[in-house]
Amino acid sequence: MSDGDLWGALGRAASEAAKAGKELAGRAAAVARDQLPELQIGKEQLRFPSGLLSGPTVPQPYKADGTLTWHDGYMASCAVSVARAVQQHGLQPATTALVAAQAAAHFKPGGYRLLQVGMNAHRVLHAKEWRRVGTSLAVHADLPHLVSNSSALVLEGLPLEQRLGSAKLVGLVASSALLTQALYLLSARVAVDRFPRSSLANDYYLAFSVGFSGVAMALKVVAGYMREADLARARVPIPEEFMLTAGRLGAWPSLIMSHYLVPSASLPGHLCGIAAGVLQVYAARGLSWLWRRLRGGRRRLANGRVVGGAAGPPPKLLDLGSDAHPSLGWMDLGSHLLLGPVQQQIAAMQATFAGSKLQLGARVSRKSVNTTVVASSGKKIDITKQGLNSIENETVKLNLMGKSKTMESKDWVDPQGRKGKGYGVYRFANKYGANVDGYSPIYTPDTWSESGDSYKLGTKGLIAWAGLIVVLLGVGINLVISTSALGQ
Repeated sequence: MSDGDLWGALGRAASEAAKAGKELAGRAAAVARDQLPELQIGKEQLRFPSGLLSGPTVPQPYKADGTLTWHDGYMASCAVSVARAVQQHGLQPATTALVAAQAAAHFKPGGYRLLQVGMNAHRVLHAKEWRRVGTSLAVHADLPHLVSNSSALVLEGLPLEQRLGSAKLVGLVASSALLTQALYLLSARVAVDRFPRSSLANDYYLAFSVGFSGVAMALKVVAGYMREADLARARVPIPEEFMLTAGRLGAWPSLIMSHYLVPSASLPGHLCGIAAGVLQVYAARGLSWLWRRLRGGRRRLANGRVVGGAAGPPPKLLDLGSDAHPSLGWMDLGSHLLLGPVQQQIAAMQATFAGSKLQLGARVSRKSVNTTVVASSGKKIDITKQGLNSIENETVKLNLMGKSKTMESKDWVDPQGRKGKGYGVYRFANKYGANVDGYSPIYTPDTWSESGDSYKLGTKGLIAWAGLIVVLLGVGINLVISTSALGQ
């Protein structure tokens, strides 16, 4: 047999094998199509857990009844602000592309399943669903949510892009997005480990957040530092009202207003955005210092002359206002750290006055919803340590413990005439100690304090109060000096 005949035979054999494989695959697909309806398994359920395929769809429809609300006036004011910003700074390509991408994602036919695209710390860290880091930023809850975040991006993005350039703005937005999401995941994980009864620990499992507002807050912080640095370069004193409206603290009044108008807005997402902006400013300052040290070296005296240290200005990428800002330091960080708890208290008060809220409703910010999560530590509960021993009424005491002496008897008969088996109210009470009633009683007089009508601050409380007073005085002195002739 010649070489040509051999290669021809091998080719024919390969062709026959491919046909046989294709036919076998077709038969397997046909069998699968026949069996999938019986097993009630769909194509999407093979990729995602079935519990996450239900739930609300975002974006939610806006103004189904056609009535006018305050959202209409707010969106109109956003349109006016955007028009003025475009008139002043012009259409910048990167900012325009980011806004267009968000609008395109928002108006996708059919929308998105919130439980599939929302940022959930448990699904990201436990199930490794890293796509949520990006999808949660691209999707918004409704039209006012999109308009609010897009207008914030335009108002801060246009002047930043005009100053830094398109490529550097995209890098700043990307770093802000990654840092904001990373801080949110980190804070939620720490809350679960250290503060399991906090609302943030609850959000670790139950919250599914969407929206670009955290990144918008980070950009607002960076832009505020840069504006104050420009005033410092021009030797113009920084007024307090400028600091709180367009300066480095300008994000905090915006945050307070957003939570006043929408109490259900996600506070952790906004706080992580502000923290991301502050961290980037201080990181830029540190990198600028390192760049000068590496390029110029230490200034030293040689032969009667000062040599070294002539590195020149740092790269423009590191120009985030930190290099020329006169007030960076511990006092500046203290002002941000002080405003964080203040904002939390305001949000808590607003939520109290507003009453309970539905987590499935639309938000003008990052949004979260409730899902069903069942968890158990597997430890046996000591029913004698649940705070029920001082109850005198034996019937009430057993009811709160989830026990029944009658049902523990094998001669017990229920109202339908069925004979019991002596398992009691909860079959596995001896194994786990109690059922849900005994695990979390609704009435625990043993834990009540005899001095409940009085409150003692204690040593730790006095130390914390004194520390707060010192920080307040320090921030006030810093503001007075930085805005007066003493700081010039």
